[in-house]
Amino acid sequence: MFINTQHSHTIASSAYRQPHLRTGYELVLGKRTGKLFSTAAEEDGVVESIGPKGMVVVYASGEKDGIPLGRQYGKAEGSVYPHDLTSSLQAGMKFKKGDILAYNSKFFEPDFKNPKEICLKINTLATVAFIECPQTHEDSSTLSPKLSAKLQTEVVKVKSFTVNFQQNLLEVKKPGEMVEPRDILMIIEDEITASSGQFSTSSLNALKRLSNIAPRANLHGKVEKIELFYHGDKRDMSPSLKKLADRSDQDLAEMLKSSGRPVVTGRVTEEYRVSGTPLELDKAEIRFYLSVQAGTGVGDKLVFGHQMKSTVAEVHKGELFTESGQEVDAVFSYGSVSRRGVLSPALLGTTIRLLEEIGQRAVNLYYGE
Repeated sequence: MFINTQHSHTIASSAYRQPHLRTGYELVLGKRTGKLFSTAAEEDGVVESIGPKGMVVVYASGEKDGIPLGRQYGKAEGSVYPHDLTSSLQAGMKFKKGDILAYNSKFFEPDFKNPKEICLKINTLATVAFIECPQTHEDSSTLSPKLSAKLQTEVVKVKSFTVNFQQNLLEVKKPGEMVEPRDILMIIEDEITASSGQFSTSSLNALKRLSNIAPRANLHGKVEKIELFYHGDKRDMSPSLKKLADRSDQDLAEMLKSSGRPVVTGRVTEEYRVSGTPLELDKAEIRFYLSVQAGTGVGDKLVFGHQMKSTVAEVHKGELFTESGQEVDAVFSYGSVSRRGVLSPALLGTTIRLLEEIGQRAVNLYYGE
C-alpha cells in the first residue's frame, strides 16, 4: 500500500534509467497503466496509420483504437507536467496481443535485454555516505551540486489570460521561442485604441501606454504551445485574435485526427470556467504553456534504496570522497535505515558496485587490456 502512494507522487527526471537490480515487476507495470504512460495491444492487429501526434491501430476483431503520441500534458496537485509518448512501430506493421504500442519515454524505455519490452525507469545511481549530522536529522539528506543538477525535471507553467473579442494582440510569442523573466508574452491592446482611425498619432500612443496590457513570462523557459478557448463566433473577433484562434483550432484538429478521435474546436459554452469563473460571451482564454527545467534542491523529496523517503536539507558545497577515492553524491543517515528495519541499502549498494566492477573487467578483457 505504501509503494502505491509513493509512486503516485513520482515525477520524471532526465537522470532516470532502468535498474541494475530488479524484481521483475519493472516489465509488468507498462502493461497496467493508462495511455498517458503506455498502451499495450488488447488483441493481435496492425497499425493503420501513425504520425507525430497519434496513431490508429486495427485489431483482429475489426475494432479501431486511437493512441495519442508526441507531447501531452498531465495535471497533478495543481501542477502541469509534460509527457512524451513515442512508438517504435510503423504504418502497416503487425503486432501481437500484449505488445507495447506506445510508451512514455520519461518513465519507460526499451529493455536492454529485450527491446520489444519496455522497462520502468524511475531511479538513478548515486554513491551515498551514511553520516549522522544535523543535515541528516529526521530522515533528511544532502546532495552534491552535481547530483542536484543531474536530477532535473521538466515542469510546465500555464499562463492564462482572458481577453475580449475586440482586443488586438501584438507581438505574440511563438511556440519554440525561449523566454526570460522580463520578456513580454504578448501585448493586449485595449478596445478603444484598437482602431487607430479615431485618434491622432500622439493621442493614440499616449492611450496605448496607459491602456495596453503586456503580461511577462516571469521565468526562464520555452514556449511549448498556445491554446485558445472562446465563447462566441470567431467572426466577431479582431483579426489578430481570430488568427490565433484559427491556429489553435488547427493544432487541436491535427492532434485529434491523427489519433482517430472526433474533431472539435476551441469553442466553448458558458459552462466553461476560467479559475472558477464562467467564460462570458465574446470572451476568450489564451493559455501559454511554458516549460522549465528545474533541478532538485532544498525542500524537495526523494527516496533512497526504493524505500527510504527523505527531504533534501542542503545542497552541500564542495566535493566529498570516500577513502577509496569515490566521489560521494549524497549523504543520508544510517539511523534512518535502521529504524525502518530494511536491508535493501546494503543489498543494492554492494550488488550494483559489484556489477559495475564485473562489467568493467569484462570490457577490459574483451579489448585485451
